[in-house]
Amino acid sequence: MKILLVKPYSRFPTRMPHLGLGYLATALRRQQHDVDIADCPRENLDRRRLQQRALLFSPDVLGISAFSSDLTAVRQIAADFRRSFPQITLVLGGAHASALPEHCFTFLPELDFVLRGEAEHGLPPLVRRLQEGGTDWENVPGLAFRKDERIIVTSPRLEQDLDSLGFPAWDLLRPDIQTLAPHGAFVQRLPVVPIITTRGCPFPCTFCAARCISGRTIRHRSLENIFEEIDYLVTHYGVREIHIEDDNFTFRREFALGFCEELLRRGHDLSWCCPNGVRLDTLDRELLTMMKRAGCYSLSLGIEAGTDHILQQIRKGLTTEQITRQVALIAAAGIKTTGFFMIGFPGETRADIRATLRFARHLPLDRAQFSTFLPLPGTDYFEDYLRACPLEDVPWDKFFTTEVVWPPAGISPRDMARFQRRAFLGFYLRPAILAGLAREIRSPRQISRLFQRAWEIFK
Repeated sequence: MKILLVKPYSRFPTRMPHLGLGYLATALRRQQHDVDIADCPRENLDRRRLQQRALLFSPDVLGISAFSSDLTAVRQIAADFRRSFPQITLVLGGAHASALPEHCFTFLPELDFVLRGEAEHGLPPLVRRLQEGGTDWENVPGLAFRKDERIIVTSPRLEQDLDSLGFPAWDLLRPDIQTLAPHGAFVQRLPVVPIITTRGCPFPCTFCAARCISGRTIRHRSLENIFEEIDYLVTHYGVREIHIEDDNFTFRREFALGFCEELLRRGHDLSWCCPNGVRLDTLDRELLTMMKRAGCYSLSLGIEAGTDHILQQIRKGLTTEQITRQVALIAAAGIKTTGFFMIGFPGETRADIRATLRFARHLPLDRAQFSTFLPLPGTDYFEDYLRACPLEDVPWDKFFTTEVVWPPAGISPRDMARFQRRAFLGFYLRPAILAGLAREIRSPRQISRLFQRAWEIFK
């Protein structure tokens, strides 16, 4: 069968290849299916161009991976494909599908199936049954489907042996398509590609829904498997920089040290960073020194708040004292840092938000990202949010880091927007920060990109 996998057009600035779709493509190819990937943001595919691409490929199955904020775009895509390909099977996966599978059928009536969690064990058997004319959907892991006017949802399966998944289908992910800032505003060297070395997150942060997809148990690829992929990327695509997209790359100290040692042994001279964030309490001086030696130049850090009582409320497992000490340790190791902060948690006051903004400026960070709190589906906060806003009224288009859908009591959305603008201006309009950013600029195009990102935030 012919399967088209789609990442919809999106407001998110990230332009990295979609590793999840790449792994699905590999799983489908093992069953001899014909697969294509349409990454709309990276390939600049709007509705019309996506339809043109599909008409050339003529798929039997359309698989879409989506965040909650993508739902309106997905509804447009689903309607377009249902008109152009009346017999096509429409399947939705990704973060929103994993958290709210039943809701997907209500919001997207064109859907045939929804897949939850890691779909490498769900999509291939689903496609096989479609090809064979079978209907025993109950045996497909992680599948949601309609039956007798009900929605049936089966349990997903998480692969314990990540090496067995193979590599993402890099020929379809097109690492040759390079953008100036594929993940964030800066890179050191092009070409750059993402990889994952682990899956899963055991931490109980109340604002994060990562466990809906990859579960709470951390699973590691073997170093041999990881470096076989890195060798391939260097040899076939001339890759010079790696972005490790894990949630928990440094969770096992011995694993992170082993990665660094093997990278040095192979002599690839690669730059690398962890733009998705690492846990501060997993880092120590020896590990940071080894990471720096092995080419790590930047770490993103999930700090979130600047008051201990909010950190405790969101179950971050850190204190402001620990954060201060660890950020200083990273700076001393010569690795650049980006702090991730979030403002507007339920129960947060204006004084709490101001404290977070001061804390961000106090820390020796090189960059900072200030997001507004979102009650994401799959988090502890989402059910509380539904008591204030019924599911059918949720403004999914606003589930984005610069929007305000559920401000704390006593603070208006307009005031939240002002706090966010003040956070960015207060952090970046300092001589030392501006000088540091200037030293990282490699071309006039990068300046243009920085202004574009700033406009996206402040407009």
